[in-house]
Amino acid sequence: FRADSGMYGRESLRNTNFRGLAVADFDGDGEAEIAVAYNRSRLFFFNRELKLQKLLVLPANPTLLVTVERAGAMPLLAVGCFDGSLLLVDGKGQILRQAKFGAPVSALAAADGKVYAGSGNGEIAILEAKP
Repeated sequence: FRADSGMYGRESLRNTNFRGLAVADFDGDGEAEIAVAYNRSRLFFFNRELKLQKLLVLPANPTLLVTVERAGAMPLLAVGCFDGSLLLVDGKGQILRQAKFGAPVSALAAADGKVYAGSGNGEIAILEAKP
């Protein structure tokens, strides 16, 4: 993928490999990081100069990505996957909580420190992202 400050990835990788993009100060250093959910079961964390900071290999290819803001705590990422996994990930790339649907995660939203998710089977779950 390309940006004004550089490029990451090979020319042969197309934009259909992107599954989600989120921006927040995930590590508490006062600067926003860029999280990118990418096909091939990858979650990348970049700094504002687009230098790779962390790489997390997910249990399956991601479908969706959202930022979970929490009062008095660092934001988290919620990642939905094709195998039905729903993951809560911190800025260190650690999976803090997870749930499993019987179908791919097809809807994902966050509000008030909670993650709302739905699957292709019509299942719905709410995960609380406690500090």
